[in-house]
Amino acid sequence: MMMAMMQKMQQAQGSTAGANPAAMGAAKASKPEKQAEEGIIPEVQELCEYFNVEDRWIKRLNETMSKRRDTLAEDIEKLY
Repeated sequence: MMMAMMQKMQQAQGSTAGANPAAMGAAKASKPEKQAEEGIIPEVQELCEYFNVEDRWIKRLNETMSKRRDTLAEDIEKLY
């Protein structure tokens, strides 16, 4: 279900469905990137920049993920 929603979002943004987030980073490199806020987990910052998440939600997600350090990689992967 999550994958279908992501594909629809990507199509609406004009990108190809199923695109690799790492590959998309090259396209974003031309835009001025946000400076990583102090204390934000880099993986959370990257995820939120990819999906253009508002700052208030970045902070809330970061707080939650800070409590889940042991499963951080798996959690981030599922959110993509």
